[in-house]
Amino acid sequence: MKARARFVLALAVVSAAGVACVLADPPNIEQIPPPQQPFIITGSVSPPLDQPIGALPSSVQSLSFAVPVETDPDETLQWRVFIDDDTSYVISASGSEDGGVMATAPGEAGVGYRVIQFSLQASVAIDFSACHRFKVVVAYAFANQLSCAACGSAPSDQPAYPPGGDTATWFYEPISDCNIYDAAPPYDADVPDVGDDE
Repeated sequence: MKARARFVLALAVVSAAGVACVLADPPNIEQIPPPQQPFIITGSVSPPLDQPIGALPSSVQSLSFAVPVETDPDETLQWRVFIDDDTSYVISASGSEDGGVMATAPGEAGVGYRVIQFSLQASVAIDFSACHRFKVVVAYAFANQLSCAACGSAPSDQPAYPPGGDTATWFYEPISDCNIYDAAPPYDADVPDVGDDE
């Protein structure tokens, strides 16, 4: 009888210890990571980013672009297109896309790919006989979401942080001496260069 009582007591102690262990361990709470910023897949952009866009034939009055973006499939992807870095002028191709992704990266949960497509038409702002800089900015949100013509607020080219965004820039060079991209400060002969002997 004593052996049976000891066995029951030992079983009760083991059971209580097991319950205590279960109660002491908190349940696993799945932390949802914040969205990662969208990234432009620069090697697949069309026209290519690593060479200037040459003069268009006179019969062509528009230029088409395709920009593949690595993005969070659960986020709405927004983009804005700027001409010559003029934030007061955004072409009508700016917009957003919250449809399904074109593909999902294998082994990378939460990462997908979308392709933004837009065209630039010949206009007062886009003279295809002159040099231009075209820039697209992708983000989940921008620093200012709406423009206000009455109050002089221009659409921002700055993504909201976090998580930020990405930019691709093309140079359209129909002539050989496009010098509008030279951002070097004026040279001052009276100021010695760093490292010059005095």
